[in-house]
Amino acid sequence: MSNGNFSPDGIKDKSDRLKFYEEFKKKMKDLNCKTWRDFGKESKKTGYESIPFKQFTKSMQTSLKNTNIVSPDSKLDVIRVTNQYRVIGKYLTGVYYIIAYDINFSAYKH
Repeated sequence: MSNGNFSPDGIKDKSDRLKFYEEFKKKMKDLNCKTWRDFGKESKKTGYESIPFKQFTKSMQTSLKNTNIVSPDSKLDVIRVTNQYRVIGKYLTGVYYIIAYDINFSAYKH
């Protein structure tokens, strides 16, 4: 995805970007120790929340239009990496597909 708002490359500060990657690694490690169902039972701060595709901004919807994973009636699974950054994806048949990153609260109304 080329839009810098939806990629970690859009995090301008190098130390913030490094912090994102460190926290992302911890979150993914934690996720691998649980079932997706158990992960989903946690609060949105530590687990994930499912948000209907139509609640994402038009810019985000346009960016995701050609992913072949998302349709207008989809829900996307949002994982909070830090208080500032989110990972947006879709869990399908045992795999969490990362399709975007929300690095500046611009993907959906928070």
